[in-house]
Amino acid sequence: MAALTGYRQDFLESSFPATHVSPTNEALASAAKGDEKELDREAKEGRLVEPKLNIKNTLIKFVLDQSIGAAVNTFAFSMFIHSIKEAMSGRPEHLAGPEGSVAYLLSGKSIDYSRVDWTSIVAKSHAEFFSIMSAGLRLWPFVSLVNFAFVKSVEGRNLIGSLAGVGWGIYMSLFAAQ
Repeated sequence: MAALTGYRQDFLESSFPATHVSPTNEALASAAKGDEKELDREAKEGRLVEPKLNIKNTLIKFVLDQSIGAAVNTFAFSMFIHSIKEAMSGRPEHLAGPEGSVAYLLSGKSIDYSRVDWTSIVAKSHAEFFSIMSAGLRLWPFVSLVNFAFVKSVEGRNLIGSLAGVGWGIYMSLFAAQ
């Protein structure tokens, strides 16, 4: 999921940059006074322009991330969890101990996607889609808004999203265990 989200964040940032270059208040004041010397000094000191948050692009990214992005991630998570559960359904009961479980996992026979009934998986994912989405709407809009408004780099956004994802992952693991 993290890779999917990372690609989406890269696409959103390249399509709708978070900031635009804008003249500083100092540069505007110097220009209004017609003070060329002051403007030259500000230019040498790198104080003519500064990045400003692009509110329109931030709102566009927020809406796209919380609608299409959230729907794709929710459905992908649900499909993965249900399919992996079914693909691992052949685990022998006598492997309750860690050693036997590790050996079985490494045998190459533990995950068998030929056991998966994909029609059933899609139906299960569809049935729980709205409950997962509504639960996600209690966390992810806040994370998304903080990321888009305050975190400048896509890497930083991925880090913040991953940290929030740890808590979300615990919640979703409990949800999936039901």
